[in-house]
Amino acid sequence: MREILSQAEIDSLLKSLEQGEVETVGVQKEQPKVRKYDFRRPNRFSKNNLRNLSQVHENFARQLANFLTAYLRTPVQVKVATIDQVAFEDFVVSLPGHTVATVFSMNEQGLALFAAGTDLIIPIIDLICGGAGDPVKKSRSLTEIELAIYRRVCLHILERYESVWGDLATVSCSIRSMETNPRLIQAMSGGEMVAVTALTVAINRSQGVLMFCLPFPSMEQILGKKSEAVSAIDASTVQLQWLTRQKILSAAALDLTAMLGGNEITVREFLQLSAGDVFTLSTKLDGFVELLVENNRTFLAQPGMIGRQMAVQIVTTLSEGSDGIEQ
Repeated sequence: MREILSQAEIDSLLKSLEQGEVETVGVQKEQPKVRKYDFRRPNRFSKNNLRNLSQVHENFARQLANFLTAYLRTPVQVKVATIDQVAFEDFVVSLPGHTVATVFSMNEQGLALFAAGTDLIIPIIDLICGGAGDPVKKSRSLTEIELAIYRRVCLHILERYESVWGDLATVSCSIRSMETNPRLIQAMSGGEMVAVTALTVAINRSQGVLMFCLPFPSMEQILGKKSEAVSAIDASTVQLQWLTRQKILSAAALDLTAMLGGNEITVREFLQLSAGDVFTLSTKLDGFVELLVENNRTFLAQPGMIGRQMAVQIVTTLSEGSDGIEQ
């Protein structure tokens, strides 16, 4: 039940406000959302490019989850978390300390890399070796043997990565190097804009992030083909839809009405009308009449005869808001 203040309580509250005994809380205006933009490093990937990359990695996430589930014999979930474009040096700085970056080539497209932390890699290696794949309590670097085992996993990952690009281009991925210190990678310049896709990987109680870093020069040719293919598909689809609708609409019946003219009379004159009465119209004897299509003023026409039938001949089209042609 809503509580209603009495007049005495209202007067008391107003008096307290005047004396400053009650603090007033101002309404905070919503701050506009501002996103920083570095004009020295303009964005290279368009929204359409990022959307295409997101679709590719969504397919890759499903394939990778199926592979790791069978390979490790334990349920694995892989999902695309984020996709964005940043400068390569900013991407490298954001990586955690114990990270293994796998640099690989994509045929003529150039180099790319994917990186994962040892908190994700060690449970995978543990499962491969017959362990339980428990989460890592303390992050550490990988040994040479662990790196060799992980390299085999990376080869399987790149096999799945090749297949998801099949619809856009023939891609053959091969490992160039594996760096335990990503800050030493010299494959890309620091100011190069890259598309970074973060995939969350959940294995038993262990969770980690697998990050793919694709520089714009490597993706430009592939994404350009994708955009051209999409544009061609869109154009053909629109043309087909238009032809289909045109075929359906061509059989539709329309009401045509020729308005010979009009005039205004009073109600009294209307009530006094009888057979044989004559009144003048606004249209001149040799003037044009309006042709209505579904009660919409559409054409101007010239009245006439065809045989013993009355007819009209279309003279011009009435544009929206037109008052016709001067008589």
